[in-house]
Amino acid sequence: MQAVRLRLGPYDDPRPLALLRILLGLITMLNVGTVWPMAELLLADQGLFPRAAACGQMPTQLSLLCHLPEAAVPGFFVAFEVIALAFTLGVATRVSAVLTTVGFAALTLRNPVYLAGDQVFWNFLFLLCLSRCGEAWSVDAWWRARRRPGTRPRRIPAWPRMLMIVQLCVLYGANGWNKLGPGWIQGEALAYMLMNDRWFRVEHWALVSYAEPLLRVATWVVWWFERLFPLVGLAAAVRAVLKVRDATPTTSTSPSSRALRWVLQHPLGVWPWLALTVALHGTLMGLLNLGWFVPASLVAGLCLLPRLPRTSPWPEPVASPASDAVATTGRARLWRGAIVALMIWHALAMVQGSMPAVVQATPAPLARSLQLWRTYTHTQQPWRMFLRGAPRQATYLHAVGLSAEGAPTPIASPLDWHVEPRRPYVGYERRRKVAARILQAPPWQQRYAAWLCRTARDAEGRPFAAVALDEVVQRLPRPRWMAEHGPVDPYERFASERTMHRLAERACPAGSS
Repeated sequence: MQAVRLRLGPYDDPRPLALLRILLGLITMLNVGTVWPMAELLLADQGLFPRAAACGQMPTQLSLLCHLPEAAVPGFFVAFEVIALAFTLGVATRVSAVLTTVGFAALTLRNPVYLAGDQVFWNFLFLLCLSRCGEAWSVDAWWRARRRPGTRPRRIPAWPRMLMIVQLCVLYGANGWNKLGPGWIQGEALAYMLMNDRWFRVEHWALVSYAEPLLRVATWVVWWFERLFPLVGLAAAVRAVLKVRDATPTTSTSPSSRALRWVLQHPLGVWPWLALTVALHGTLMGLLNLGWFVPASLVAGLCLLPRLPRTSPWPEPVASPASDAVATTGRARLWRGAIVALMIWHALAMVQGSMPAVVQATPAPLARSLQLWRTYTHTQQPWRMFLRGAPRQATYLHAVGLSAEGAPTPIASPLDWHVEPRRPYVGYERRRKVAARILQAPPWQQRYAAWLCRTARDAEGRPFAAVALDEVVQRLPRPRWMAEHGPVDPYERFASERTMHRLAERACPAGSS
C-alpha cells in the first residue's frame, strides 16, 4: 500500500470565508449600532451596571470600557464602527479583525443585561481572527493585485474553517439537545412565540389560528434540525478522510462504499443543509424579533462551504506554494500536530461548556482549564434560550412615579410595557430583552429605579419622591384554543386576567437629577 504522505493540511477556496467576513462584519456593525440609543442606561456609571459593580473581577476587568472615562463612550462607539467597517472591507484584515473582536468583547463584558444570542458574534469573530479571511474580496487583496498585476487570491488553510464547523455543530446541537421541555415535545413553542408581543413583528392571530398544525410541524422541524446538525460536521470529517483515501490506488468501490458516499453527498451534503438553514432562519427573521444572532447564525453557515460553485462568475483562486508542499520536516509535523491539538481542545471546551451532563462528568482540573480557555478567548456559549419552550405568558415591566403624597403616575420609560414598538417592527429592538432581565434580578431593579429617579419627571417637570416597579403578567391561550376559536386578539380577550404585583420601590433623593 502506498503510504499517504503527511501534509500541512488541506487548503480551501478563500471566497466563502471572505463572504462570511463581509456579512458578519455588516451585521456586527448593525448590532452594536442598536446599543447606542440605550448607552446611557446600559453603560453609564449612573445606569444599570456601574463600573464599581461590573469591573471588579475577571474577565470583566479586561473590557476597555472599564478603563475609559464615561465621556469617552461615544468615541468608543464611533471607533468601533470605523474599525468594524475596515474589517468588513478587508483593510489590514488581520489587525482590524483582532480589534473588532476585542471591541465587541469590551462592549459585551461591560454589561451583559442586553445580550441576546451574542455568543454567535463572540465565537465567529474570534475564529475569523485565526483565518486568512482577507485573502479575497478585500482592500488588502486589491492592493496586492495593484502592486503585482495578475495576482490572484491564493488558497488558504482549511483548519480555521473546520473549527468554525465544530463551533456551528456545538451551537446547534447543544441548543437542540438541551431543549427537553413540553413546548418542544408537544410542538407548541413556535406558536407561543408568535403570540408573544415581545417577539412578533406583526400580530399573527390568523396564522396561529388557521395554521396551528403547520406550526406544530415547524416546531418539530426546527427542534430536530438543531439536534441533527452535528451530523453535518461528522459528514464533513468523513468526507475529508475519504478524500485522502481517494488518492491511493486501493480505494474501495464496493456497494457499501458507494452507499456511504451517496449519504455524505445528499442527505448529509452541504447544500441541502445550507438550503434548510436559509429557509428556517429566513422564516424566523421575517416573523420574529428574536435578535441579531439569527442573521449572524445564518451567515455563519457559510463556513460549511469549502469552495464556491464552479459556475460562479468570480475567477478561481490559485494554489499557494505551501498548499502543494509535502510536510516532511519535523517543524511542519509539529505545526500540524499543534493545529490538531487546538481543534480538539476547542471542540472539547465548547461541548463541555454547553451540555450539563458533560459538565458534571468532567474532572475538576480539566473543567477549570476548559473554562479558562472559553473565558479568555471569549468563546463562552451559554445557550439556554427556550429550553422548555416559549413562555406561556407575556411579562412586562411597568414603572410608576410616586409623589410626596403617594399619588401614582405611570412613567413612560424606555422599557415600560405600555410603550409598544411600532408594528410592523422591521429591525431588532432590545427594550423588552433588557426589561425581562430586570424582572429576574432584584439588584438591577434597584438600579433601574434609581436611574428613573434621576431621569423621570411628572407632567409639571418635577422629580418624583419615589419610583416603583411592577411586573405585569398576561396569560396566553393554548395554540389549540386559538385554532378552535378563530383569530382573536388574546391580549384583549384575556385582559381581565392580567395581573400586576410590586417588584421594588425606591425613594428618590431630594433634587434628583
